[in-house]
Amino acid sequence: MKKLLLFLLFVLLCAAMLVACGGGDTTTDPSETTSPTSSEATVTTEAPVTTEALTENGIPLDKLNKVSTLPADKKFKEEGLQLMKLIIKDFYNTKTNVVLNGDGGATTLWAVGSFLEAVAATYKMYPEDEEIKAVYEGLLTTGLRKFKVHYRDNGYNGSPVNGVRPYYYNASAGNQGDYYYDDDLWIAIQYIEAYHALGKKTYLQSAQEILEFIWLGWGIWNGADKYDNGGIPWKVGTGPTTCSNAPGSYAFALFSIATDDPALKEEYLNRSKTVYDWTRKYMKNGSLYKDSFDNNWSGAYNNGLMIASGSVLYTLTGESAYRAHARATARAAFSNNIKYENDLARFNNDNDTVWMSAWLLKGWIEFYKIDDSNTTSFLDVSCEVMANALNNKLESGYLRERIHDLSCENSSTDTVNLGGGVTCLMILAEWAELYGKNYQ
Repeated sequence: MKKLLLFLLFVLLCAAMLVACGGGDTTTDPSETTSPTSSEATVTTEAPVTTEALTENGIPLDKLNKVSTLPADKKFKEEGLQLMKLIIKDFYNTKTNVVLNGDGGATTLWAVGSFLEAVAATYKMYPEDEEIKAVYEGLLTTGLRKFKVHYRDNGYNGSPVNGVRPYYYNASAGNQGDYYYDDDLWIAIQYIEAYHALGKKTYLQSAQEILEFIWLGWGIWNGADKYDNGGIPWKVGTGPTTCSNAPGSYAFALFSIATDDPALKEEYLNRSKTVYDWTRKYMKNGSLYKDSFDNNWSGAYNNGLMIASGSVLYTLTGESAYRAHARATARAAFSNNIKYENDLARFNNDNDTVWMSAWLLKGWIEFYKIDDSNTTSFLDVSCEVMANALNNKLESGYLRERIHDLSCENSSTDTVNLGGGVTCLMILAEWAELYGKNYQ
């Protein structure tokens, strides 16, 4: 009995010691916090896009968890190069520097622009590849000149503006057909990219020639007086669209960064802000951007280019409103332009082509540069999308015409989308290599 009492006394003493030391309490006092180390601390001035918020937008929680550490596979870079070379073999005349359509004839400026975007993205990842460099320079110096026309219209007499003569690039080579402001803007953006990649000032001048033409069209359309006398038309004789204004804001901002002329730097920045503000006022639909006044379709490239423009304008001005705008559209576009089907992430092909999706990825990457805490999941999921597309590519080496449709046994013969697939692979590879945290 005495031994039992001693044993019980010992048990009671041990229990009392545990309580005193806190060993019996597994809860955490909410008033106590643990400060992160300096290497772990994250400074944010605005609320990040949380997993809960993305789930509320329709992206399932388990899907985000699945890709939260997904790297952009180096396979993207290698497969992108192989695909680019295959497209060059089948859709490019190296002797004449002409981009071809599926019938072997010359294609339109829009398709040439997409092809050029793909070649440029490939060159950035493989600057030592002589074939890619030759195609890149051949397009810039010879191929595009087949479309170039000196602008004289709407009362403009053809005299120089800001030191250059304005030019546009027609929809078809040899001054055939109409000119489209959005098509010309894709080319202007690529000339600016070429200036940075190849270091030739003539490319920056070519971009300026187009951008002066674009600005001459500002507010020149029937009914502009009801819309602050602004807006860049889609093409001559039509009203404005987001796809002719969002890339305008982005291109003007990129030129402002590229030029070393202080007066031009300021003027082009002001143009970028003017176009951006006008587009937000008249083309915004919730946090997304509609196609035109009467069309609420919200394409990936429209959203992506406004994300890109807002992100670059934030960098140039430091005004937090631009970052807030970009964040809101980045989140909304994630729900609108990405979907899950048969447990696979894919671009919302009901709304977009792969070329349009490439511009959304570019927008998310521009936003990543100013706020990586808000963008990693968007780009991780995009990596899953392209990994799925590569896993289901055709034996020919091409992506499927509808890149996720397993019932589609053909590749595209549209150079716009062929180029878009390469661009998606290469810009994700570049993002992961230069900025991403999960590259392997």
